[in-house]
Amino acid sequence: MDRSCIGSYFDGKSSRAYPCTVVLGEDNLTIYVLAAREVASQEEHPDDGNVPPDIPQQEVPSVPGEYFSPEPDILFTKIWDFSGIKIRDTRPHHGELQYGPFPHETLIIQDPQFFYTLQNTRYFKRHRSFYERFFGSPRKVVGSVFLTIALIVGFYFMGIPLIADLTSSLLPPSQESSLGETLFSNIVESEGGLTRPELQEKVLEFARTLTFGHQIKEIALLPGDTINAFAVMGGYIGIYLPMLELIETPEELAALLAHEWAHIEKRHSTRLIVRNLAGYYLISLIAGDFSGFLGILIENGHMLNNLRYSRTFEEEADLRARELLIQNGFSPEGLTHLLTKISEKESEKGPEWLSTHPSLFKRLHEERASSLPSTISRSPQQERIRQQAALLFEQIKMALQ
Repeated sequence: MDRSCIGSYFDGKSSRAYPCTVVLGEDNLTIYVLAAREVASQEEHPDDGNVPPDIPQQEVPSVPGEYFSPEPDILFTKIWDFSGIKIRDTRPHHGELQYGPFPHETLIIQDPQFFYTLQNTRYFKRHRSFYERFFGSPRKVVGSVFLTIALIVGFYFMGIPLIADLTSSLLPPSQESSLGETLFSNIVESEGGLTRPELQEKVLEFARTLTFGHQIKEIALLPGDTINAFAVMGGYIGIYLPMLELIETPEELAALLAHEWAHIEKRHSTRLIVRNLAGYYLISLIAGDFSGFLGILIENGHMLNNLRYSRTFEEEADLRARELLIQNGFSPEGLTHLLTKISEKESEKGPEWLSTHPSLFKRLHEERASSLPSTISRSPQQERIRQQAALLFEQIKMALQ
């Protein structure tokens, strides 16, 4: 290891730079401050080795015909204990040390190897700041970059859903309902507006016969060729006409409404929107660009019917729908039949339902293997519900013809 080097010493009282030799000890630096002698060319001064008085006593670059004497005089010696040294600058080819109270003595070292040796003495290793320890190691810097990326990715896929669930649970029902009404209106408008208002009233009347139906505020029938339905927070349900035309029994219509209501009851759409917005917020935070955040909020509202529910959300909605069917006196097989028809039509109509209802075939298999009973005994109230629903369903089918 290099334990000595040349440098420049400043006493803190003037701007004069003294050339010096620095020697590294066990717990201190010894600084030999030099008074360099300038020796003129022997051709010009053959009998006199002294420097003329008008030539400054400082080191100058060597030039042809002249040379600098390597024999300096020591003006004085300074000993710096490591405990009083402050490392102020550590550039690749430049090191600056300060010592003592203000005005500080300063030492400039332009020997990177010596400076590296100084920094790795036992004392400076022990007293190195966290910043110096961390950024002094390329491995740690590279590792920290990969760790930061991993934390961001982990937060995006794990932390955001958790935050979304916590945030959505704190949203007051009144605000959720107001937000749902606005989003639902935007969706209906973007899909071409309502169709068949008289049929829409019959479907809503059918829903109101069910035990949970009084909480449904509006059902919209939408045009198009999509076999799909969606739910919006606050009690709003949208059904595309091809989906309604696919249904053949009151149990299947009740199953569809129960499934969509389960999404509302469990606040799936609220949690989904918050997750999507939280993800975009994180990206905006990293990029430092929030100009499109409001636009993304509106876009999420318009495209809510196309957002993909997670498998967990769909499984929760399926299970809750079966429970609601039984509570209303319907066979839970109604949901199984509905899923079967959708899976059969999917190859003809395209993957619209699958795009927003993932793992349909897995869900269908789970429905068939469910431990919930397929046959139930009905109370008088449940029988009345079934009778009213059957009557209204016949009116709906007649209106569809």
